[in-house]
Amino acid sequence: MVEEVPPVHLLAAVGVSSEHDVLDVATGSGNVALRAARSGARVIGLDLTPELLDVAGSRASLLPRPPLSFRCDLSGSHAAELAEVAAVRPG
Repeated sequence: MVEEVPPVHLLAAVGVSSEHDVLDVATGSGNVALRAARSGARVIGLDLTPELLDVAGSRASLLPRPPLSFRCDLSGSHAAELAEVAAVRPG
């Protein structure tokens, strides 16, 4: 199911692997987050729409125990997650 949706080549071009942490802002139904989790990355998907996060969570439940979580932030503040991502430096 994950292979059938965009972004087919995005994460391959970026080179996401099990060594990466991925923050998918505006994750929606989780297309990018799910593909990143399939590559072994630790993933957080953020979105303001609980209904889309429900879809993403249902889709994630089909994967074999990925390090993946989806969060709804109705305050619109993602400062902690963004600061965490900013602290990660390419190695």
